[in-house]
Amino acid sequence: MTTMTEDVAFLDALFEDFSLDNSRKNEKLPKSEKREIRYQKVVDRRRKKRVEEHRRRRERKRDAAKLGDGNSKLEMEPISICIDLGFCAAMNSKERGKLIRQLGRVWGLQKRFSGLSIILANLDNTIREEGERIVSGFGTFGWKTTSDGLEDVQTTLSLVYLSPDAEMEPLLEIEANSTYVIGGLVDESGKGSMSREKAESLGVRCFRLPIQEFLHKEKNGTHNVMLTINQVTEILCLFVAAGDWVTALGPVVPVRTGFVVKNDVE
Repeated sequence: MTTMTEDVAFLDALFEDFSLDNSRKNEKLPKSEKREIRYQKVVDRRRKKRVEEHRRRRERKRDAAKLGDGNSKLEMEPISICIDLGFCAAMNSKERGKLIRQLGRVWGLQKRFSGLSIILANLDNTIREEGERIVSGFGTFGWKTTSDGLEDVQTTLSLVYLSPDAEMEPLLEIEANSTYVIGGLVDESGKGSMSREKAESLGVRCFRLPIQEFLHKEKNGTHNVMLTINQVTEILCLFVAAGDWVTALGPVVPVRTGFVVKNDVE
């Protein structure tokens, strides 16, 4: 009766002989066929990697869903988020439509996270009317709304503006007495960092989400960290609930960006 060590050694030797035999066969192949074999191996490895990456992403989403699965409200510490709708004039009708649909998803998050409080600032009649036309029940959503600007909603000292601008310092902590401002902007034409410019004009502190600090940057990916309003809102809520940026960022940041949880690349 052989031992486990002997069995492993036998299998290793068998695999080595098999690999050597295949290598000798490949030596007889034309260069074009060898290139095709190498190419197919690369394709297979990439396919397996994508499958595994998506599997792990689904697992993280299931884990994150335990923090608030949509069937019951998650009890969490309060967080105040203000969506600045003062960019209406900079968007076309298509962009405004996408913005309104994102707001509808934010309302879904407010039903999921009990501590989430939403304020809509700079809400004008254009967004209000288009919202009621595009999203059913938009006019009855239970969030605070005002046509006033940010400076009239709260003192600027208590405001923290979020921007995707890489030059900003990363947001590492959530302050209980601060209100986190998300620019209500869908930018499909690359107008630039309007949220950062708005924060600077108001003298408001400005940070970016710590995606680069807590997620691994792969070579392949868009590396575009401009997230939707509902994605930013969800990340902030998950961080308040879990106290961990990896848990908050991992399930929400799209795979296509190339930013993934480090375990996914090990």
